[in-house]
Amino acid sequence: MIFNCVSLLTQLAQSQVTSRLQLVHADSLRYEKTQGQVAFHVRGKVRFEKGLKTVSCDDAWYFQNLDKVVLRGRVVLRDSSRILKADQIIYYGEPERELAEGHVWSRIDQIIFSSQHLVYFAEKYWAITKGQVHFVDTTNQVQLFAGQVEYNRLKKYAIAVQQPRLVKMDTTTHEEIVIRAKRLEYDGYRKLAFAHRQVRITKQDVVCEAEEAEYRAREEKIIIRGNPIVWKEGDQMSGQTIELYLKEMKLQQVHLIGKGVLLSRFKLGEQQMEDKLTGNDIWMYFDQEKLTKIVVKNQATSLYHVVEKNELQGINQVMGDRIVLTFKNGRVNTAIIDSSPGSSRGKFMPPD
Repeated sequence: MIFNCVSLLTQLAQSQVTSRLQLVHADSLRYEKTQGQVAFHVRGKVRFEKGLKTVSCDDAWYFQNLDKVVLRGRVVLRDSSRILKADQIIYYGEPERELAEGHVWSRIDQIIFSSQHLVYFAEKYWAITKGQVHFVDTTNQVQLFAGQVEYNRLKKYAIAVQQPRLVKMDTTTHEEIVIRAKRLEYDGYRKLAFAHRQVRITKQDVVCEAEEAEYRAREEKIIIRGNPIVWKEGDQMSGQTIELYLKEMKLQQVHLIGKGVLLSRFKLGEQQMEDKLTGNDIWMYFDQEKLTKIVVKNQATSLYHVVEKNELQGINQVMGDRIVLTFKNGRVNTAIIDSSPGSSRGKFMPPD
């Protein structure tokens, strides 16, 4: 049965508890039963309010005794620093939470979400999003892509699973660093990212793989652990821990800590060559992304090919406390061996 809309709105307004979401406008209103419950069914320019919160939609079912509202059609929820849009939002008043479905778009402070499903717990300041999630930190130029992202609004902390991918953008929105893993954690306050299990990081021609990784945006530093390996052009680096230092997103230094190994592969004619450096502490220095110097300390060993005018002259094998190599045009230019008396050794082997 259709009641007089004005009369029903007056009756509803008088009965509403001020702490609940309150209906302030609708073009039509029915008092009906649905799913075994009695509800107000409102249509046309529907608007609810609660304090600073406003909700608008095309159609809504208001279950007053359950403190529940089902809103459909161009649903837009706004409060002081948050916007939520979706095809449908189910609002619960106690405890206050919102379940959004279909073409979900939300802005929470400086964070923008898009997904297929979102639940927001107002009292906990906690959001859970699922289904083709795209998370954007507009302040720090960081994006997350995943099947599911949980976000703590107070801590600005996100946890991403289901094929997550973190992308650090530059100021022109180009991808600078891409991190993939089984699980990603992002701390917007401290500008940190943590990657867990099957980690793969790419930055232009640099590729890193490990079981654990940490990206410190403020320091422009990447730390990888758990069988870490780094590839850059023809070089392969490994160690117990590897640290990469950046400046304005350009690679400046690589530090191999513990059982460090550097393999440098190159071609001489049709023949594949491999230089090798080992040591417990290896520093690599770059200028404009090109290797310029290597310092190897603590059980340092080096085996490198001597090439002149594209011809192999022989192989140098050296051992000592400290080895310093400089590079020119990608090849060893000078070698300095520092060691305590009697502990350094060198051997030159001419080609066969």
